[in-house]
Amino acid sequence: MSKIVGLSNADFNQSGNLVDTNISGLVLFQADWCGHCKVLKPVWEEVSKNYTVYKVDCTDRNLHSELTKTLGLKGFPTIYVFQKGAKQAEYSGGRSADDIKNYISTHFKKVRFEEPSSSVVSSSGSGSEVAVKEKSSCDNTLFLVIIIGCIGVIGLIVYTQRKKKSE
Repeated sequence: MSKIVGLSNADFNQSGNLVDTNISGLVLFQADWCGHCKVLKPVWEEVSKNYTVYKVDCTDRNLHSELTKTLGLKGFPTIYVFQKGAKQAEYSGGRSADDIKNYISTHFKKVRFEEPSSSVVSSSGSGSEVAVKEKSSCDNTLFLVIIIGCIGVIGLIVYTQRKKKSE
């Protein structure tokens, strides 16, 4: 389920990068008193219906003054692109929900796991590998293998296996 994740000073290090290096996405820096932020709020909420996005509430200027200086924020709203926790650039694309969604879909991978309606699920027994095999009557069989480590999903492999036709 996608959502808006609130971030605070504690989520950033002294260099302005995110402490959690697993975060990749767009981070909105906004203030409730800012007119442009009020216009962008429903757009950000619309984007969050499809993607997880992040925001830092800078309404209290004193609370985030060091962070905004470190990041070089000159005004609000400002959207930065973070990749694996590191600030990459300021987002300079359009401010409509469609513009932001298109940017996210082309710059960030979104893995969606959808179980086929007719599938067989099996496990290797060790809990480290799960295979979903789609039932079909055709000559190809599709396998989806999700490799799960102690910190969550760490890999996804999709491959097909062609059956030999009997002569």
